[in-house]
Amino acid sequence: MDKNATIFLVICIAAVALAGCTANTPPAVAGGTDTITPTTTVTTDRPPDCSAGSCGCSDGTCPMVPAPATTASDMKKPSIRLTTSPQRYTPLMSSTAGIGIEVNATGFDPAGAWFAWNATYGNFLSWGPVDYTVRERGNPVINHGEKLYWTFIEKPASTHEPVVVTVMATDPATGRVMGRSTVILDWDGDFAVVVRETG
Repeated sequence: MDKNATIFLVICIAAVALAGCTANTPPAVAGGTDTITPTTTVTTDRPPDCSAGSCGCSDGTCPMVPAPATTASDMKKPSIRLTTSPQRYTPLMSSTAGIGIEVNATGFDPAGAWFAWNATYGNFLSWGPVDYTVRERGNPVINHGEKLYWTFIEKPASTHEPVVVTVMATDPATGRVMGRSTVILDWDGDFAVVVRETG
């Protein structure tokens, strides 16, 4: 063998040795040239959900994505609001039994609450779609928030003071006040009232 071929052979052997190709290699899988790399499964206990956020994977990393902040507007505080119709009323009107007052509850189920109705003058009636019969309810009245009508029969001793209708919702189990609202009625002459304010 000539000198150049010997040098070339030595260089090839050295290159192969430095490349690590002489290291032990895993045996080939029968029926193919691919090798199977063993995998390890790691099982970890999942911590309880604390509503702090969720996992969000992006660009090969999986940081925690914080949950959106809860603001005061997201939390519905228990309250009630009253709506009235008509805005002017006299007992001479045949189109209504009185000033209809409806309760709009927020943050709680009105069916499970007691609603106490009280007026500084006049009384309450119910008038529903079941038989459309006007029923005397008195003053004060307790119900579950069903619509009532405020009315009066004769003019008061003084028309200088407004009529204040108050509705208060309470939890019957705890006595906790869930909401309170008022309607203020001003006298319009001796035998009519107008809704001044609904709170």
